[in-house]
Amino acid sequence: MIKDRIISKKISKIKKIIFKPISICENNIGNKQKALKENKNFNENINIGDIITYIPPIDEEVGCGIYNWNYEYATSSETGETMLKNSNAKFRITKWRVLSVKEDKIEIVPYSVPKGKVLLQGPQGYNNAVYLLNKVCKKLYSYEKNGIIARSINMNDFEEGVKLNNKIAELDRIKENAKNFNKQDELPYKKEKSYYPIIYEREIKHKIMGQSTEKENLDISDSGNELIDRKDSGSLGEGKKQAETGIWPIKTYFNTSNYKKTSNLLGGKNSKYTKVLLPNGNKTEYWVASRCIGHGTDCAHYDVRFVYKGFIRASRLYASDDIAGSRECALFPVVSLPIKYLNK
Repeated sequence: MIKDRIISKKISKIKKIIFKPISICENNIGNKQKALKENKNFNENINIGDIITYIPPIDEEVGCGIYNWNYEYATSSETGETMLKNSNAKFRITKWRVLSVKEDKIEIVPYSVPKGKVLLQGPQGYNNAVYLLNKVCKKLYSYEKNGIIARSINMNDFEEGVKLNNKIAELDRIKENAKNFNKQDELPYKKEKSYYPIIYEREIKHKIMGQSTEKENLDISDSGNELIDRKDSGSLGEGKKQAETGIWPIKTYFNTSNYKKTSNLLGGKNSKYTKVLLPNGNKTEYWVASRCIGHGTDCAHYDVRFVYKGFIRASRLYASDDIAGSRECALFPVVSLPIKYLNK
């Protein structure tokens, strides 16, 4: 049984919806209702930053609203599972903002960052981060039978916000100022410093000495169609491998330094994109479902993106000297909501 229903709020009264998963824009309600009466396109009157009330349903019989966070895949050292539920106050989200408006749907993100956190650790955290973050968001915040599908935010969402604010040139300068960005280090890392997570050899810019680069060619925000096991074929266990002679990775890591610089890329601290993507200002922290590679002093590091104190950086989950790291961080789902289900 579905325990929760979508509810819509119209100015001063709350109306329960019986059959449809419906949301309502709370900003400029009068204008939207007028547009409907005049038979204008409803989505033309929805704006980025508008507030939406959407309550994801719970149906445990079909796995809707719940997800088992499996540490065999999220970490390289822990075992067991934690059941996550959208009914838990730490993961409950009912108030959202519009991230994008398309012809037949809108995308919405949380009005504020939820307090619930998930753990990623070691090479397995790097291997499965993108898959797991997308999967948990889909399970907790979707209503699939009605075409409402959730995923995790990723770097493409940020770059789209920067692009729409005509700040791509500024972002490119930040990347250019990151030493060796999109380049290899001066020398390759030799065998003793050539450990890597399994998924690295499937990424577009992987460089493993003596190995063909013609593999799956996954983008930084792609994960493939299945989770990677700790003991995947050819691995050393723990979701890692070691190159025969060495690795020479291309650096894809950069950061945006601080909240002020990041909000400027999005149009300023009071802009709609800053409010949407950095809802808690300089206290905003959450996972971003994208990977990147950094260059250390004598090793490479394998990172997963996250927002930290309102700016873009990355967490080092593993390094080519076989040292693992870990981090707990919040989810930040992006929900695709068909226009036809908005309360009219």
